Order: sequence, then structure tokens, then C-alpha cells
Amino acid sequence: MKRIALAIMTLVVACAAAQIGCMDRQPAPVCPVPTELKADDMQPGGFDGVDLLVMVDNSQSMTQEQLILSTSFFPLVNSLANPINTEFVETDWPYDPAEELRLAVVTSNMGFSSNGTNNDAAWPGDMVTECQGFGDNGRFQTDMPASVSIATGVIPCDVSAAQCPTGWTCDGISDATFGVGTCTSATPTVTCPALPAVWAETTDEVPNPSFPIQASCLAQQGIGGCGFEQQLASVARALGREDQKEFIHDSHLLAILVVSDEEDCSMENGAGLFAQEEVSNQSLMKVNIACGENPSFLFAPGDFYQTFIDAKSPNGVVFAAIAGVPYEGAQAVACQGTGDVLGSCLDQADMQLVPELVGTSWFYHPACTRSAGDPPVEVTKAYPGRRYVELANGSFQNMSYVYSICNADWSQAMMDISRLIAAQMAGTCYKKPLDWDPVDKVAKCNVVVEYRNEGEECDSDLYGDVEPVIKKDTSPEGEEEVLMYCPIPKLPAEQDCADISDTQAAAIASEFGWYYCENMTTEDFSEACDDHLDNDGDGAIDCEDTQCADCKPCPDATGNNCSKTCKYVVMLTETAKAAVAGRQVAVQCLQQFSFEDRNCQEDTLASCTDSLDNDGNGIWDCANEADGETDDSDEKGHQADPNCCPMTGESGQTCDLEPEGALTFEETCPEGDSIPYTGGYPDACLIAAQRNGCNLP
Repeated sequence: MKRIALAIMTLVVACAAAQIGCMDRQPAPVCPVPTELKADDMQPGGFDGVDLLVMVDNSQSMTQEQLILSTSFFPLVNSLANPINTEFVETDWPYDPAEELRLAVVTSNMGFSSNGTNNDAAWPGDMVTECQGFGDNGRFQTDMPASVSIATGVIPCDVSAAQCPTGWTCDGISDATFGVGTCTSATPTVTCPALPAVWAETTDEVPNPSFPIQASCLAQQGIGGCGFEQQLASVARALGREDQKEFIHDSHLLAILVVSDEEDCSMENGAGLFAQEEVSNQSLMKVNIACGENPSFLFAPGDFYQTFIDAKSPNGVVFAAIAGVPYEGAQAVACQGTGDVLGSCLDQADMQLVPELVGTSWFYHPACTRSAGDPPVEVTKAYPGRRYVELANGSFQNMSYVYSICNADWSQAMMDISRLIAAQMAGTCYKKPLDWDPVDKVAKCNVVVEYRNEGEECDSDLYGDVEPVIKKDTSPEGEEEVLMYCPIPKLPAEQDCADISDTQAAAIASEFGWYYCENMTTEDFSEACDDHLDNDGDGAIDCEDTQCADCKPCPDATGNNCSKTCKYVVMLTETAKAAVAGRQVAVQCLQQFSFEDRNCQEDTLASCTDSLDNDGNGIWDCANEADGETDDSDEKGHQADPNCCPMTGESGQTCDLEPEGALTFEETCPEGDSIPYTGGYPDACLIAAQRNGCNLP
């Protein structure tokens, strides 16, 4: 039987990758040269915490929805303050917990007031007690019930059950120590703990068991609020109150969440609205559609965008709404998600304001309804929340999120919202290595800050004498914008993070700039324990290394003693984070070709049989050098590209690591055994096998 030694195969890979002694091969001419590749976005932003302001509709129809919110606060808060441990669960959650999380709640009740004016005298009918004056007037609510019911079997958790209320268990994990379960309890009622201030906030305690319960209790705001709901105005007022200014912390991101089954009726001119026939002639029974029929008396949604960002910064605010939009079928696809994908939502049939007579009163046709039980009973009805969608799609774009309040379970929405928030937080881990300049000791890529319409030069006081990268774009309003990318100065550092001395680290931290390093010589974090490399050079790879003993995915590992250090570090200094707070930050690299171009990838049947080096890495197609075969260009002896496996080879061979009649790849490779030899393996298969740490016979 034929065997290929790992040492020989490693040489093949090294030759292919470094192109030393390998045939000089030009990239396929279809690839653009050169191309600026915007490799990845990041948002260091300077934010180390989150101030979460939640508007809870407290009108008469919100009983069921407030109960759902009490449970749904858990996955939202847990993701930000106490995420599921990646050592217990394979997740794509790359974010560290926020250093501090605050949560305050306001209601939709602004009374009959508008724009700071008491309109009680302008109301044409009998005074509605709950609508007198200014209502709750954007005041943070502190009243909570003695206890609150939490749904069992809904909140995601890991084996530690740290995401659950105290005393609950995490059930449904198939493996004794690995996987995602849900929090369960035979008595799903929790006692409401006292608030530390007029808002809830995390403490140094881990995992902060009181904080998510405080949030859940604050969700219960009752149903005694005014029926003229002014959801957005309430948030704006809350942000403007002098007695609540301390809620917004300088280094925190501001996140606003609106939960309502009614459309926003934030009045700019209440007296004018009350003079319209839908209100003045109450015998028409059209009060419920007065706001939608008379939008000129309301604030425009864009007005609130300006108010919200003025409270923080243009990129320092995330907006989310769980409101009246469709939740089933194609209309749900158009109306749920981040604001930048909601362009067709307002065109959907169920989002139109269609008056209909229900009993003796007029309402708009609902955007969604949900029934439950047997026989089915309607439990949720929500009216078109067009103004929330307009605010998300027209202003906040990808810094916003909309979800239907008619969904029975809001866990997915809360996870999506928390991901949107976490993505704006400070982060340093990068998903792939950057090219390194060993002379200057810097990465060959740039970290740039995005500015919009703020001049044609980068501020020399910050960025030095650099040329900005100018790009023109079109805004959602159809106006042309100038996007200016200013490169942050590179700071030299050792390539191995472990070689950066404390003295050098302190010097770097005091400057405005960024540096790159790699954790090259340690094997005590999960990423290094699953990369098939001997990172610390002690002869042991991955789980064979004692440093990996408690790191997933090694057997019997708990993850408790496994560092969360990442392999590739793109680090902005604290000075840089503070200076670019809230700005979009990206890593940009100049490549000879674009890996994002499908013509520049070598992983399809066409690209693996065209005799071209499509991805420009010096190796191509799927030829077997050992057989000395010739391709269409009369060149032979080239090294095959492992990305082509298992595509069909140039001579009709199939690159197959699981030949017919042989043991499967999964059955043999994890133990390092051989795969029975059934024919000549093309080079691409040999290289792919080597990369996966497998021997071939």
C-alpha cells in the first residue's frame, strides 16, 4: 500500500503557499488588479457599556405583551451581561460581556400634552382621568409588582445555568456538559428585588442574578395609561429631563427599545389635532384613527432621530421596535429585521392604514393578530406601526431593528437586538491573520475611520499627514454622500503578543493609533486548541497539549480554566477608542485580487478545470503531479489547489477523501488512522488531508 509521509506533504503545501521553487503562475485575468478589499467592519467606538432605555406601552391592550416582555428581557440582558459561555457551546457569539449595563423604563403615557404644552382645555369631551396633564412625562418608572411570572422552557442557557433565575435549572442539554438548553422551574415565579436607583444596573457580581429579574419586573407597567399613546415623545422627554441626565454615561452606547401594539401618536400640536372632526365630533367614534388621519399635527419620525442622536452621537444610538408589523409569510420577511432591509415594508398590504368599523367604533385594519388556545382566542392585535418602520428604514438603517409584537416568542428578536448592540461595542479579536511587515513591525493593512460629509481632509491633529480614501455613496434620501476613510496611525509592536513587554504596552496605550499582534506561542485558549497547530512548540497539538486540558472541544473540558484570548488581535489604543467613539471602523487591505469576486475563487467545477490560477495563490486546478498529466495549456507538474477538492479533476478523476468501500473520513481521521488506498489521490486531496491532520495510505 502507498503512503505519503506528512513531512513530504508539508513541503508540498509550503511550496504551494510560498511559491518557492514552484512554477510562476499569474492570476486569472478576470480578477481586478489592484482591488481595495474592505475585509471587515468593526466598531471599537470607545463604548464599554450600554444604557438601555425601554418604552413599555401601558395602555389597556398590553397585558399579554408585558408578560412576554418579562421573559424576553432575559435573553436580551444575558447576551450583553452574561452570554452563554462559548466553552460550553459552539456559538458564533464573538463579543465579550459589557462592563456595565443599565436599564430604565418609561411608559407611553404623556397625557394629552404635546411639545411641552398642557392640552387638557382643548380636549372636546369629558376629561379622561388617565390622560390628564402630562401623564408620566418620560419619567423613569420604579414601581414593580412583588413578584413576576417567567415562562419556563424558553430562556436559553448553558450547563452552568448562569443565565437562569436563581434556583432554576438548565434542562434539555443532550451532552452532560455541552450544548444549549432552556431555563426551567416547577414554580416559575420570581420575587422582584429592589432597584439600586431609578434604573436597574449590573454590579461586579457574576453572573448578576438580580439584574435580569429587575428588568423583568420593570416590564410590568400595568394597563392604566392614556389611550393617546406617545411612545417616541416619551423617549425623547426621558432623554431631555435634567433629573435623568446621569443615566446616559459618556462611555456607554445608548440603546432604545419601543414595545407597543399601537402606532406612535407623538403630538407636536395637540390642540390642532383635537380640533379635527375625528376628535371634536366624538359621536363619529373615530378617535382611534385621529392620529393616522391627521399626521400634520404629529412630529415627523425624523425629528426623533435627531433628538435621539443629539443625546449621544450619530453612531452612538441603536433603535429597536417590537411593534405592529406582519409576522407571517412574505410580509413578515419584508417587515422584520434591521432597518436597512425594510425598504418595502410600508408597501405591504397589512401595513396600510385602512379604517374599518368594529362594533360601533372605527379602527385601522390590524397589521397582525395572534390567537392561542383551543378553541382559539385572540390574544394579540397590533395596528400598523408605520412610524417605527420609517424611523428605522429612513434614519437609523443598520443601527436599528423591527420585529412583530404578534410573535408568541420574542427570544430571536432579543438575540438579534443584543447582537446589534454588542457589535457596536469595543472589540479586538479578528477572524483571520493579517499580512505582517517584519521590518516595520506593523500589519500591511489599514484600520480606517469613516466620516460622512465632514470635509475632504483627515484631521491632521489626529491622523497626521495622510491622504483619505474618498468614496461617493447615495444616502437613503437619494442625496449623494462623500464617505471619507481616515487611516489610524499604525503603532509598531511585536508579532507575537506574548513578546510585547509591559513597558512597551504602556507606551503604546498612551498614543493615538492601533497595533496588530498574534497569540502565537500559547495553547491555552479554545481557538488555539482547535487549529491543528503546535502553537507553543512543545511537540503536542491541540487537545494532546496539557494547556488545552480544560478547553473546548477537548474531552471532559469544562472551559472554566480556558482563556478567552483570541488568536489575531487588532487593537485600538484607549486614546484612539475615545477619539473615534461611535464612528464606523474597518480593516482595509490592498490585495492583488479580490477574494470577494467569484471569478477569483478556486472552489467550483468550472474554476477547477479551467487551467487558471483563479485565486492567485500559485497553485491551481486538481491535477495529480505524480501521474505527470498535462492540462490544456501544455503545462504539467503544477501543484493542485486543495480548494478544488472534491471537484472533478482534469483527467476525469474525482478528488474524494471517502473512496467507495473505504471507511469514512470522520471514522478514520479524528484518530489519525489511514484511509484505505483505492487509487491515485490527486494532489489537492493529499494537501487537504494534510491540512486536516490525516495520514493517507
